[in-house]
Amino acid sequence: MMDKKRHNRKVFFDPLPDEMQHPADAISRRIEANFRVDALPRDMADIHIPLYVEPVEPPNTTLFHALFTSEPASLP
Repeated sequence: MMDKKRHNRKVFFDPLPDEMQHPADAISRRIEANFRVDALPRDMADIHIPLYVEPVEPPNTTLFHALFTSEPASLP
């Protein structure tokens, strides 16, 4: 059985390291084309929301955290 917890929590945001930019662009274009979606604008991803998304708690939780987690829980 596979462990569903993330083991590497390191995330790169713009600007990416030079050696990662081309592969990231290629992967993002493929995802956008296959799923007919657009990239989430950075200003929208940074909107603070009142949710606990382990290990982040309000007021530090953003929409990005909530969209890219498998275990969200709302405030009581």
